[in-house]
Amino acid sequence: YEREAQMKTDLAEVLKAKRRQLGLSQEDVAAMSGIERSQYAGYEAEIREPSIPNLIKLSRVLMFNIYDITIRGEETVFLPR
Repeated sequence: YEREAQMKTDLAEVLKAKRRQLGLSQEDVAAMSGIERSQYAGYEAEIREPSIPNLIKLSRVLMFNIYDITIRGEETVFLPR
């Protein structure tokens, strides 16, 4: 359970950081990825977890490689590009 919670936190941090880096609002990201704004906000707030198809859409919009979010032992690591 702890590992899952940490993964969710790390993903939320990646989403927020990449969105802010690109100067986008949550509404912008949602519109560009075809996801409801409330659903996207839930990802950043760690209330929801994106499906694999939605994660792929988000990776395209926010320009990160989903393969860079990996599990190593007990920690999730995001390797910036």
